[in-house]
Amino acid sequence: MAIQFNYDWEPAHAGGTSWIKPLMIMAVIFSFGLHFGLYTWFEKIVIPADEAPTKSAIESLKDFRVRGMIDETPKEEEPASQDETQKNLLNEINTQELLKQTEDPYKIPESGIRLRPGEEEKPLTGIDPGNKDITSLLEQESEQMRKDLKTLAKASLKETPITSPDQLVIDLGEQKDDLIDEATLLKNYKETLAKLSKSGEVDESQFSDLDQLLGKVGPILDQTKPILMPTDLLFGYNEVSLHKGARKSLMKLGLLIQKNPGSTFIIEGHTDSTGPEEYNLSLSRQRALSVKEWLVDNLSIPAQVLQVRAFGETKPLTNPKGNKEEQSLNRRVEIVILPPSN
Repeated sequence: MAIQFNYDWEPAHAGGTSWIKPLMIMAVIFSFGLHFGLYTWFEKIVIPADEAPTKSAIESLKDFRVRGMIDETPKEEEPASQDETQKNLLNEINTQELLKQTEDPYKIPESGIRLRPGEEEKPLTGIDPGNKDITSLLEQESEQMRKDLKTLAKASLKETPITSPDQLVIDLGEQKDDLIDEATLLKNYKETLAKLSKSGEVDESQFSDLDQLLGKVGPILDQTKPILMPTDLLFGYNEVSLHKGARKSLMKLGLLIQKNPGSTFIIEGHTDSTGPEEYNLSLSRQRALSVKEWLVDNLSIPAQVLQVRAFGETKPLTNPKGNKEEQSLNRRVEIVILPPSN
């Protein structure tokens, strides 16, 4: 075997890889140029004086870390002012009242009006017995209402036997809302009705008296004349929310419904001619629905025995071209009683 004396000690060139090194150098130069350009561009951005930071990000981070280490002990709260203390106390009282309304809904009070149970037993309103000042004040304001309702209940229960030990009992001592001047409204309504009846414009005998129906012994078996309830007694003018003081009249209606479990009660809404006809029709429907919802929600009257009809301004009792006072009887809710068919 012959020995080769002209051996080349230089490494062989690797073909096809000579472009990598220049490309890497170009990438480094491009990266440096890109970062330098971005840095120069950010330095030229103008920040409004009211938004410009007063410290660098690093200084802010240092301050944040220092504050996080120093402010480990919580600050002592300053004592609340007298107004804030009273506000907090009222909030606590309101919370206690709400809790009182919802707790133990199946507890039967010591005294009240016995009504047949509906689908749900719902208390009316509650007063926190632990707050003597508020309880005393509310009792004084609602004293007259309790007396009237208790008198009404006693008179009605004389003819209404207890049919079930599970009957709902509503405590009259928990009525705390202020009354409107219901006696004055009823007096004015009856005087107006009598005056118009005397002149022949309205037939007073075409309506039934709610108190007289309540005084009858036993359920209503025959078709009766509708019960007239002026909406000025139940609602504010052009409103659909019931007056708080309308509770007495609605309680009477609720007692009548409870005394006649087999009857259907149709709640008809009527308005005066003031305003557009479509608006009055909608207003009469919403008012009739408000009466139905109050009876269902507050007295647990079964919803299926109550129907709603709306007539708007189509059935006026008095001159539809009169002013607001002259059309007071046109703004009304009529209760039509349909006794059992069998």
